[in-house]
Amino acid sequence: MVSTVLGGLAFLAYLMATVAVFRSLKVTAFGEDLSRLKTLSLAWLAAGLHAGATVSFFAAKGGFDFGFLGALSTVIWIVVALILLAALFKPLDKLGLVVFPLAAFILLLNLLVPEEARVVRDPSWPMAVHILSSVLAYGFLNLAAIQAVLLAVQDWHLRTRHAEG
Repeated sequence: MVSTVLGGLAFLAYLMATVAVFRSLKVTAFGEDLSRLKTLSLAWLAAGLHAGATVSFFAAKGGFDFGFLGALSTVIWIVVALILLAALFKPLDKLGLVVFPLAAFILLLNLLVPEEARVVRDPSWPMAVHILSSVLAYGFLNLAAIQAVLLAVQDWHLRTRHAEG
């Protein structure tokens, strides 16, 4: 029950963060700092709620869930967290145009589609380290792939002289 409420709130916060990122594309340089702060605040709220929902899912199932949607939800949360951490130092918040709606969609699927739990109960510390490092590596690869696609689109716009912003 708690995971459903937190997941629903995270879904809404992700959608609001996506709208904020989209609107920040049209902001002039004067209002850019306020818009970026608003976008990042909404995204941090969504990521925090998503983390709470994920922990609640794991607690309800008795351990880390290796089911498809459970693992996918965890990976997209890590991608969002990596973007938000990097956005503290570099202007990467525009990646949220792709990642935030994707996170909202995956979280919604995780809430609505029941699946069989594949849980690792009481893993040894080497197994826990392995799981954590592999999920982090997968998150980094996903982030790099999303950024590469966005840069390819931007490059295409520049080369075909369709640069609009």
